[in-house]
Amino acid sequence: MLVEIQKRDYEFFQKLNKVSFFSAIDIFFSKKLNPKNENQAIFFAYIFLISRLGFVSLQIEKDSIYPKPEDLNIENDNSNTIDEEIYRVISQKVMEGSQTNLDNAMGSKEDELNANELLKYPLCRFQNFYYLQRNYFFETKIIENLKTLAISKPDEIFLKEEFQKLLENEEILGADQKKAISNALKNSISFILGGPGTGKTYVASHLINIFSKSLDLTKKKELQIAATSFTGKATSHLKSNIFKHAKNVQIEAKTLHSLLNLREGKNKFFKDQKIDFDLILVDESSMIDIKLMAYLLDAIKKGTRIVFIGDPNQLPPIVGGNLFKEIVDVLPNQASILKRAHRFDNNIILDLAKAIDLENEKNIVDILDNKIDFFDIETINAAKNNIFDMAKDNFFEPQNKKLQISNVLNRINDFRILSSIKKGPFGVDTLNKEIFSIFYRKAKTDDFLYVPIIITKNNYKLDLYNGQVGILSYQKTDSGLTRGIAHFQMDGQVKSYSIYYLNSFEYAYAISIHKSQGSEFEKAIVIIPETQKSFSKELFYTAVTRVKNKLYLISSKKIIFDLIKKQSFKKSALSKRYS
Repeated sequence: MLVEIQKRDYEFFQKLNKVSFFSAIDIFFSKKLNPKNENQAIFFAYIFLISRLGFVSLQIEKDSIYPKPEDLNIENDNSNTIDEEIYRVISQKVMEGSQTNLDNAMGSKEDELNANELLKYPLCRFQNFYYLQRNYFFETKIIENLKTLAISKPDEIFLKEEFQKLLENEEILGADQKKAISNALKNSISFILGGPGTGKTYVASHLINIFSKSLDLTKKKELQIAATSFTGKATSHLKSNIFKHAKNVQIEAKTLHSLLNLREGKNKFFKDQKIDFDLILVDESSMIDIKLMAYLLDAIKKGTRIVFIGDPNQLPPIVGGNLFKEIVDVLPNQASILKRAHRFDNNIILDLAKAIDLENEKNIVDILDNKIDFFDIETINAAKNNIFDMAKDNFFEPQNKKLQISNVLNRINDFRILSSIKKGPFGVDTLNKEIFSIFYRKAKTDDFLYVPIIITKNNYKLDLYNGQVGILSYQKTDSGLTRGIAHFQMDGQVKSYSIYYLNSFEYAYAISIHKSQGSEFEKAIVIIPETQKSFSKELFYTAVTRVKNKLYLISSKKIIFDLIKKQSFKKSALSKRYS
């Protein structure tokens, strides 16, 4: 793959390959664009690298680039060999590569390219922002549809006076909650924002209730509402919460992939294929990446109301930038912010979340020292023993008889271990292996084991999606384990599949903090054993706000203070392009 590049004697580029700064696919992409010199080769490979790592675009200023190479979380065994001087040279060569003649590879005009014009170019540019074609295309579709939704009026199918009367009579709702409902009804696109426990889905349920009651009888029968989210778990959670206050309303609950009919191996192009709903509620909106958002906004038919529900302080998706926050920023008049917390089993957790958001070190120290179970990561052996003891107390131990699977699934979110890293003594992979080994050794012949698992790749045939959690049941025999059966709670029913039908899954005694988004746990151990350049206060905030009742934190104060000073900043040119 590198033969041609090596022949050209690109010495520094070869060095980056040897230390695994670039992966084989980054180098392959660069080679495909036929670079004219080393600077161009590094520029091409760098754009592909940052896109793989979740950045929408590369921003180049006069004397710096964003994201900086030293801020990328590149997993390789040679990271210690990459020093500050290498990072400096990478930045310099990326800047110089961007200033070369890129006509063959890049579409660029004083006026913006539309979505169709840009398809002939592998790279695109807007001012000083450089994109892979796919990211520019998706961002273009998002901007086009946001502008349409911002100025279009939704269908006025409800009786205005009746709606206003019903809203005013809802004495249980606060002023900010009533404003959010009113905002959602008058706009084609709106946002209900707030931190944990502020009642976002509670407001959404009252929105549906008031909306449906303010319709005449004919329109009430025809009313079509969709509740959706990135994961099946979050979608189910949204639907169950809505039904508490909107019991007599027909609601179709689907994951975003299912709602948009996105299927593996099936190319879906942007056409005039709209989803037919009067009202669409989208929960956990901060998890939606650029591709999914582009498809969703393009599928909204004229007259529909779409309401995004979410917490902009949470982690952005792993791929596709910090999209939700950027969209809210360009449409501030459509956003309603709920600030008062109404629901939380443990106010200490809420206080800690607020302190993280405000970067209040004094309050964080007080909470760590006096109000939660905080274990210093420096005492590694003691910390590990605490994890194993709590795992044995809270996960299902080997059973000498079969358990009712529905009961096991109902308890699946009672307890979880959340770690910020994948590898190492406190990484997700290691902890899952060690905890499973503990239970396996404890099991006797003919005992049953119930292991939490998480889907890691969408399986459209089985309607299983990345991040969905289930239970894998085994029986121990003299020769090992029987063929595993995977069980999932889906639409109020238990669905079971042989392990061989699952194309990609992992054990989930421990899961990454990223994968915990959209879930809530009664109790959880949160482990942040080190700082990495890609870590941010949003990571810590997200982990803490997954816990409803009891939080155990394993880290160090130094790590935490380093963390809260860093924000996740995957910014694109969306706001500039929108204006």
